[in-house]
Amino acid sequence: MNINGYTPKRKLTSKHLVTLQQSTPEDIFEFLHFARDIKRKKSVDEKLNCLKGKYVTLLTKPDFVRSRIAFNMAVNDLEGTPIVVPLTGSAIEEELKDPDTTTVIKNFGVSAFVVDTSFMHDAEVLNTYSDVPTVNANGRSSPCQSLAALLTIWEHKGKLEGLRLAIIGNVNDGDYSLLAGASKCGMDISIVCPDDFDPPRKILDYCSQFGFVDIYDNIEDGVRGADVIFIMDHDFDKKYLFTDRYFKYANKEALLLHSMPINRGGDISEEALNYPGAIIFEQAGNVLPVLQSVLALLAGKITD
Repeated sequence: MNINGYTPKRKLTSKHLVTLQQSTPEDIFEFLHFARDIKRKKSVDEKLNCLKGKYVTLLTKPDFVRSRIAFNMAVNDLEGTPIVVPLTGSAIEEELKDPDTTTVIKNFGVSAFVVDTSFMHDAEVLNTYSDVPTVNANGRSSPCQSLAALLTIWEHKGKLEGLRLAIIGNVNDGDYSLLAGASKCGMDISIVCPDDFDPPRKILDYCSQFGFVDIYDNIEDGVRGADVIFIMDHDFDKKYLFTDRYFKYANKEALLLHSMPINRGGDISEEALNYPGAIIFEQAGNVLPVLQSVLALLAGKITD
């Protein structure tokens, strides 16, 4: 499907966002289009009140500072009321798996849950026990992070369909949202990793429904012809350290993104980070409009 030929409807087929494997291409396009619209509206100081009168709760660890800042800004900017609940250990599963508890919380007036903890499955646990819209905002590899990457690529390349995305690193350290989201947007994918870190066959078969997916054990072949290079944080040996010399194998004006936190000298060199196409911090900044788009579409009221 072509995102530029898609007409947004401001409606979704699902009431949760746990992984992009569960999202339709249309829902992904809805999130991306509205995130772009939010950025345009904010650039001209247009006020948005999509969450006016709504309470949105963030379940997170006490030391996740960036998550708390981004969440508070996202909800406040849409005139909602943010509630931050710091949790430790398995408190989400222990406290919220009781249907009575989640029913009471819903009756308090909570319109959506945002989950950013150390474990990817926490959002799935909450989603299982609650019918309140749930958003997986895990900082390492989640649908929100993947949507932010896709939004950044779209803004710079003007399209998504037909682009080649090279991913270097451990794609298993997450929920496969980037693989699913990119393939559903019509991108071809090459994965660079040691043999022991190949993604499961069922994931590859799933993504292959939408585009080509190849696996390589060396960077040269993996990034050849790539329009976008995405580094996933890893601790592989130096054979998989991405340096600026590999850009010559990619297409001209290729973009460089990263899952963050940046492991300088571990998965990427300092010289590569200074490459003109490195837009990692812009990508990180796009998490904010993406989160706003997701919350507005799942739990808010949108009036164009």
